[in-house]
Amino acid sequence: MKYVHIDKNGKILGLYDKEIHCFIPRQLDEKGKLIKESYYDLSKVPTPKIEVKEKEYEEIIKHNLNAYDTASKKFIKNDFRTQEEIDKERQIQAKIQKEEELKSLTIDINTVLYDANQEALGNFATVISIANATFNKAISIGIDGTVMSLEDAYNYVYKEQTVNWKGADNKWHTVQIESIVQTAQDAMTKKAEILAKY
Repeated sequence: MKYVHIDKNGKILGLYDKEIHCFIPRQLDEKGKLIKESYYDLSKVPTPKIEVKEKEYEEIIKHNLNAYDTASKKFIKNDFRTQEEIDKERQIQAKIQKEEELKSLTIDINTVLYDANQEALGNFATVISIANATFNKAISIGIDGTVMSLEDAYNYVYKEQTVNWKGADNKWHTVQIESIVQTAQDAMTKKAEILAKY
């Protein structure tokens, strides 16, 4: 026989097999003389309990059923969480999903697919910071003694200067600084959209 221990709300607290949980082996004295025959002690199954057939017992385990419905007299799967617990779990899942989206964020600019996670944003910022400093130098004290106009300085720094960048495809690409700037801008826009969603 099989038993299911439930609480007052029908929640399953434990499963018991008479042959496993209730069997008391026979007792012998030190000389091997029988003191007491083996027997079943059903008090080892806590109450309230419901006796079930083998098939029902297997169904409970197979489908991870966790409750007994007194109206239908069937075992079911029920959600016993409080609303607070449900909300907390949703918040945790949302945080995990948000972090996954931010971690896997990519931006496609001029046929190059860039990683746009937090590490990549830091790398973008470093390159752009150096480029900005070069631009300021070009229009103030000049490059190799030549002070440039704003247009010439922009073309020189952001279009003519290139860097080798490993894309999301794990391949190296020669890209303009202008592409790095555009990627950083698009990445921040996408990041803001993800943060707003959660």
